[in-house]
Amino acid sequence: MPLKDDVAQLKAELAQLQSLHLSQQSSLGRQLAEFSTKLETLSQQIATEDATETTLNMAASASSIASVLAADNAPTLTYAAQTPTLEPASVAPAPAEPNPWQQNALQGDPWQRKTKNTPAEQTAKTEHQAQDQQLSDEVKLQASVQAASQFDELLSQGLAAVMAPFAAVNEQVKSFYHHYQAKGLGPVFLMTVAGIITLTLGFGYLLQYSINHWFSELGKALLGFASANAIIVGGIFIRQKRAGMADFGSGIVGLGLILNYLCAYFIGPYFELIPNSASFILLLLITLAGYGLSMRLDAKVIAVIALVGGSTAPMMLLSQSYAPLLYLPYLLLIGAGALAQSRKLKWPLLLEITALLHIGCIEAFSYFIELPLRDFGGVSLLALISINATFYLYGITSLLFTKPFTHHNEKHNTLSHRILALPIALLAFVLLELTQFTEFAGEIFAINALICAALYWKLTWKRTGNLEKARSGLLLVFAGSFAGFAALYLLSHDFLGLVLLLEALLLLWIGTKEELISVRAEAYVLLLMGLGLNASSVLTGISLLESSFIDGAPISPLSAFGFPLLALALSCAALVFVIRLLTLHHALLSPLESQLNRVLKELLSGFYVATIILVAYLLSSDYYLAILPLVSLLLLYLSAKDRLVLSEFAAWFLLLPLLFKVVEGITLTGSFSFSAQPLMAKLARIELFTALLLAHYWYRRHYKDALFAKAAYTMQIFCYLLLPLILLPKIIRNHWEYTAITLWLSTFMSIGLAYFVKHKSLNIEARILTWLAVLMTASLCLIHAWQGLAALAVGALFMGFTLLRYRQLPEHWRPLLQLQWQLSPYYFALVLAVIVYGFNHSEPVGIAMTALALSGYFALLIQRGVSQRAVGQALHSMKLTLVAEIQAAIKESYHLAYGLTLGLALLPIMLHFELTLGLNRDNASFVLIEFLSLALLARLILQHGAAIRLHRRILPLQGLKWSWHLLLALSYFMWSYSFDNIIAAPLSAILLVIHGSVLMFISLKPQNADMIRLAAGLFTLSTLKVLLLDMASFELVQKVIAFMLIGVILLTVSYFYQKARNRLQQD
Repeated sequence: MPLKDDVAQLKAELAQLQSLHLSQQSSLGRQLAEFSTKLETLSQQIATEDATETTLNMAASASSIASVLAADNAPTLTYAAQTPTLEPASVAPAPAEPNPWQQNALQGDPWQRKTKNTPAEQTAKTEHQAQDQQLSDEVKLQASVQAASQFDELLSQGLAAVMAPFAAVNEQVKSFYHHYQAKGLGPVFLMTVAGIITLTLGFGYLLQYSINHWFSELGKALLGFASANAIIVGGIFIRQKRAGMADFGSGIVGLGLILNYLCAYFIGPYFELIPNSASFILLLLITLAGYGLSMRLDAKVIAVIALVGGSTAPMMLLSQSYAPLLYLPYLLLIGAGALAQSRKLKWPLLLEITALLHIGCIEAFSYFIELPLRDFGGVSLLALISINATFYLYGITSLLFTKPFTHHNEKHNTLSHRILALPIALLAFVLLELTQFTEFAGEIFAINALICAALYWKLTWKRTGNLEKARSGLLLVFAGSFAGFAALYLLSHDFLGLVLLLEALLLLWIGTKEELISVRAEAYVLLLMGLGLNASSVLTGISLLESSFIDGAPISPLSAFGFPLLALALSCAALVFVIRLLTLHHALLSPLESQLNRVLKELLSGFYVATIILVAYLLSSDYYLAILPLVSLLLLYLSAKDRLVLSEFAAWFLLLPLLFKVVEGITLTGSFSFSAQPLMAKLARIELFTALLLAHYWYRRHYKDALFAKAAYTMQIFCYLLLPLILLPKIIRNHWEYTAITLWLSTFMSIGLAYFVKHKSLNIEARILTWLAVLMTASLCLIHAWQGLAALAVGALFMGFTLLRYRQLPEHWRPLLQLQWQLSPYYFALVLAVIVYGFNHSEPVGIAMTALALSGYFALLIQRGVSQRAVGQALHSMKLTLVAEIQAAIKESYHLAYGLTLGLALLPIMLHFELTLGLNRDNASFVLIEFLSLALLARLILQHGAAIRLHRRILPLQGLKWSWHLLLALSYFMWSYSFDNIIAAPLSAILLVIHGSVLMFISLKPQNADMIRLAAGLFTLSTLKVLLLDMASFELVQKVIAFMLIGVILLTVSYFYQKARNRLQQD
């Protein structure tokens, strides 16, 4: 019994609670024992301390005891608070608070000594760890149980979703039980059901036993029927005569019906006492009798039993029947009775049960016969009519005779999902079954479409409310579905897409006019199907064209793509009509339909593209890709008009075939040359470059906030960067001598583009091209190519104009020409170097003279105050004006100019090793060049100009003076050793002495007093040279000359030096 089971379950739960309570008590006892052990240890430690320490220790112990008690009592309180809920989760032990004794709190107390753990403490710690492990295991077990329960819940939800069509029947069975349970008769209901089942089984076995042992066959059958009908009579008597026993009586009557079906089974197909036709009629009579009893007694149970028995019992006769197709009209008659009963009993669920049962019966029946039907006699026609009538009997009648809603707001008076489920399920059933039963399903679907359309127009004239509108709309959906499937079977596959489009347009027009969302939904589905079929026709044309070439019988492109082109054009027209219709009725559209309208606009863009490309292919199959930029522009226009993201993406994607064509041309020709490419590759290059270059201008004017607006700007800048470089590859490949001139032209173009486009990358490109042009010009001048001189002249004109006009240019030009302006003084240095070097036939002399000229050039530039003096002396002097502009340009690179002045002045002296002594023009030129270099440096040092003052921390003036004298000594020293050793040794020593003597006179000035040290150094160097190096190789004459001259020089210098010094002292 259920009550006993509940009591046993409660006892089991109580035992579990008691066991958990005992475990908690044992845990608490262990913790108290541990606490008392540690308390004894603490008291022993306290006894060894003095009185003051004892007082402090007792205070710390009291606080520790309070925390321990609070921590140890926490599980007990939790258990006591949670126990009355009587749930397993409530009795789970709460995790204990951290125990101060287990945390080794004594280690943090500075007044306590550290002690070792006793064996009792270690034992308590081990027990506590074991308890924690047990608690963690319990938590893991609870988590696994919870996961299993969640899995069971998900599984049950999945099964519920699968069994959703039978949810109504299940709910009715539950309602029966709850109905009896509410009356306190729940156990009685269960016992009654169990009794009916067991008595039915017993009666069946009784019939089997009696047939085998007792009566004759006819007597046994009559006895069975008599017993079954007696039970029915008894049930009717109980229902009518016994108060409160109506439900029990209905169950007894249902038992009698079941027994009648059982007797019919035994007398017919089981023992074959009567023919199948008689058995069939007998089952029909039993079913009708059951319907009559249910209507007379107003009993739903009897109606369900009669329905199930009458529908499933004839299945046992199908294997031996000569006309099994009569089963379908038989089900139709039973369905008609069920419809009448459902309206009589005001029980719509009976019709739903009947429909689901008969769908299953017909599907099971299809396995007993050969399909499709070959014999189209009267029986076959009757079977097909019965299947069609099933749809109208259960689906249409349930839709037409639905009880109107009584909601005050008519907007809510719509068909529920439950009412819609049955007709739609029957529609799918009829479409499937007719396809299996006959080859003429298309004609039958067309007839059904006409019938549904006629019913729609009939309901339209009688429409009274929102519910009637929903009904008529659903009929129109059925008509459209039948018409679509009829077209699928009756028409050619080529025309099917156009027919579906036409049907979709018609349904959409009616759906928007009548405000029927269900009709519009079907129209959208048919529209997408039609568009898909029309798009697939293009693929069919492609395959047809390829197969014709493979078979050796090629056909023209117009033959392959003529009809697909027509289908695409009509698809575009249909989409335009749909979009305008939806835009016109946008107020009644749902949010999902508004999104669908956007999708349709995207599809329209795609069909536009496909149509235009196909037309271009038919006009010229070789050059049809040339139209892609225009198609891309069309997509951009459509995307900007309606904010279509996919269309914008497709517009850029359509440029890829042009890129592939360019790559294909390069691969086929094996060259990047434009002239070597095929015509289509050339067109692809031009169109692709032009499209990428101009796309940003279109975005900036029509679609500023587009997704690819930034990408278009980036691609435009990339094209602008390539534009100045277009001619370079061909010039370098075929006419490399003109590379410098081409680079200058590219520089001018890049500067112009940077001015108009105003992007930093173009300015950087202009600077790079400027550097490359200067370097290439210098290289060509170095190899004496006249093209280099021409490039030098072009660059000089550009640099001269930039130098003279830079400071008068507008502000927006200056950043573009800043590098060229700062580079112009150095470029004119290059011009000067080319001119000077060109007038010398000897390379060393030419280099030295060039270095001297450049050193003088930069020395002139770094002199401050030239421009002011120029203004004062000759205001309109072009020469001095040019110098002033150059000085302004060189201001940012003043340090570099100063370094070049000094470095280039040293170069002629360093090149002295390349010459040999001789009386020729080269030596004379070198002597003059070295003299001029030293004179230039001397003048620069003596002027003590702005350059020297600016760099005095790096190169102080005194250091420059010393360096100049050392450079002079090096110069005459190297020149002296250009002679023979007989002359070189004494000459070099004499020159060193003379140089030192001059330095002595120079040191008389206070600002040059340190020169005396340099003079001493030169005297020392001369002495060491003579004594250590030259004395061994001197001949007597050399010794006489050297020492006499040196002595005379030293005495003379000494005399005049002393005289000069005395005069200075007197002054």
